[in-house]
Amino acid sequence: MSGQTVHTAAAEQGPDVDVFEVPLDDVFCPCCQDDLASAIRQLPHVVDAGVDLTRRFARVTVHIGTTDAARLRKQIEECNFRNPVPLPKAEVSSHEAMHHAASKTQAHGGHEAMGHDMSDPRMAAAMEADMRRRFWIALVLSTPVIAYSSLGTLLLGGRELPAPIDRNWILFAFATPVALWASSVFHVGAWRSIRSGVLNMNVLVSLGILVSYLFSVGLTFTVGGETFYEAAVMLATFLLFGHWLEMRARRGSSDAVRKLLELAPSEANVERDGRVVRVPVPEVRVGDVIVVNGYRANRSSLTARFAEGGYQVHETQHFLLFTRAEEPKLILVHWFAPEDLHTNLSHHLAEELKPFGVIASNQVLGELMTGIVGGTLYPDEVRRAWNYFGANTLQRLLLLVSSTAPAHLPDYGSLGASATLYQRVIELAVGERFLDAACNGGYLPLLLAERIPFVRKVVGVDRDAHVFKVAQDLAEERHLTTVCYVQADLLADDFSAIGRFDTVTALHVLEHFSEPEMYRVLANLLTVTVHRLIVAVPYEEGEPSAAYDHKQLFSQAKLEAVGAWCIEQLQGAARIWYEGIAPPGGLLLIERHPT
Repeated sequence: MSGQTVHTAAAEQGPDVDVFEVPLDDVFCPCCQDDLASAIRQLPHVVDAGVDLTRRFARVTVHIGTTDAARLRKQIEECNFRNPVPLPKAEVSSHEAMHHAASKTQAHGGHEAMGHDMSDPRMAAAMEADMRRRFWIALVLSTPVIAYSSLGTLLLGGRELPAPIDRNWILFAFATPVALWASSVFHVGAWRSIRSGVLNMNVLVSLGILVSYLFSVGLTFTVGGETFYEAAVMLATFLLFGHWLEMRARRGSSDAVRKLLELAPSEANVERDGRVVRVPVPEVRVGDVIVVNGYRANRSSLTARFAEGGYQVHETQHFLLFTRAEEPKLILVHWFAPEDLHTNLSHHLAEELKPFGVIASNQVLGELMTGIVGGTLYPDEVRRAWNYFGANTLQRLLLLVSSTAPAHLPDYGSLGASATLYQRVIELAVGERFLDAACNGGYLPLLLAERIPFVRKVVGVDRDAHVFKVAQDLAEERHLTTVCYVQADLLADDFSAIGRFDTVTALHVLEHFSEPEMYRVLANLLTVTVHRLIVAVPYEEGEPSAAYDHKQLFSQAKLEAVGAWCIEQLQGAARIWYEGIAPPGGLLLIERHPT
């Protein structure tokens, strides 16, 4: 309730009472008007009460000095005659929610209010069935009324149907159920409207039916003569048919909206203590990393639902981003199908959310990926979800690497671009022993073992053992015994203890180090390289990508300078090959002269 409670003069009520006019801005359904007035009369110290639905206030008379305006407003609010929430549950009628009891609904007598909420499918079905029953009964009973009336005689070409008794009594017998019972929805609605001081369509319809019927009844029981029963039953039947069709259409639209709302996710995948758990949206805590799986959800309904919470909506090709000033400040909704989860995911996150400043570091990118992968597949088994992600990625890479020209997106980080690079590396790799430095998920060692014959050993190294856990499992599942993964730091002084390899790869690695660190890494990699060192870097503009944790930018000139530095370190006992590779980036091959 809102507005101000008005304390009016009470001279007409006597000196011992006060009169308050309490605003009712949260309008209840029309059929509840009398019930609310009765409920107010039961409040302590209330002498009388009336509810004006049109002006939306309750006029309450109380014993003088027994209560004040604020207390009275609170007591009326506690009567719970308020509008339902904007998105009622499908299982609960918002009308029932106003009364907190289903028996209240029955007390209203079906459609007598002509204003019940049809968001509850049970109530909507019952209302439609009742209106349909009234129409068919009215139609059946109206047929003999019309047949025995003057209109029926006219339609039959002047011939009258044989009648065992006076025609008016036949008309009276068949017209009475139609005019009184079948049309009661209009009569009760008209009575409630008149009591509220409102003249609406119910009043007009009820008046038309009752005037025709009662006038005909008067003639039947007095002087006889031509009656107008057919006018009453035809009006009632046509209007009942119209109301049935209206309720049928309203029920259909309500069901459609309800089904759309049911598609809106009711749960969120939340990362807590490094583990993705699925919780109801209301239980999400402040500070949680919130990722909502919107796969197969209705985006319009979802957007409307979050907009009610004060969120601003930003839509990209694969995401809905909801932001606001209050906690939780950010909610990310995606619609990836399980089969779409592969390494393109990081690309989509980094590129599409870049304008909103969401991904400030590689850690945030990892958290969002965990929320999407874990929540979409197996919320209770994140490791299993990542294994699915890895297997899906590997299958697609094998397919793309085996094709003549892998398709790729023109941006860094896409699956197609990775396949293009891996395909070229497999062509350039020589020997039987391979090392993939900072192995980025560990997919290249798997591809080398699958695609190159006579492989004796393929090692993937990374300083974070979690990076290659999934690839390790995939190698065991595919019985790739030549593949192993080792935790090692490319900057370590004892890095050479890992052994020597015919081909060493460092793909999209150098940009993750500062320039002084980069040269230390290159020195270590040259030490363990027997024949070829293959380096690939992306070309970027502006600032290094924070989402990918880049520390420096590369260009063709800088990459060629790196090659020249490597030749110098090998005292000229090597040669270099440079080529551009899509997406904008470069590949550098350093080949040592055989000793």
